[in-house]
Amino acid sequence: DSASASIFSSTALSLSAISSSRRCASSERAAAPVSAVLAAADLIICRAGAVSLAELAARELPSILIPYPYASGDHQTFNARVFVKAEAAKMIADKYVTEKELIQDINDFRHQPETLERMSEATKKIKKIYAGADIAQLALEMTENKK
Repeated sequence: DSASASIFSSTALSLSAISSSRRCASSERAAAPVSAVLAAADLIICRAGAVSLAELAARELPSILIPYPYASGDHQTFNARVFVKAEAAKMIADKYVTEKELIQDINDFRHQPETLERMSEATKKIKKIYAGADIAQLALEMTENKK
């Protein structure tokens, strides 16, 4: 059906982005189709950097997160745990990622669209669209309190 085709085509693009990131491909080439991929996707497979997760949350997209194992202080794992705890994502440690597991996960999600919908709804609990403004307001309040 069209929903299944959408998952597979979007996921294929996301998988190629992960493969590219492992080879340290040019971000310019990888970044060009990102907005189109996100707009069309039912499921995203990606690393767990702050900007990626902010995009996923803003667009309310369910995901399979594969934290970059060499990130400073393993911060991507901590980032991913927030999404997993909120039930907005599944996390797979980089060292355990296999084609077979990813294909199985994709198929599981393909046959359980209600799970994708629940994950998408769960992102609403963690998204902070106005985080910059909230931080600025907090800084102003802290400055005022010191006077």
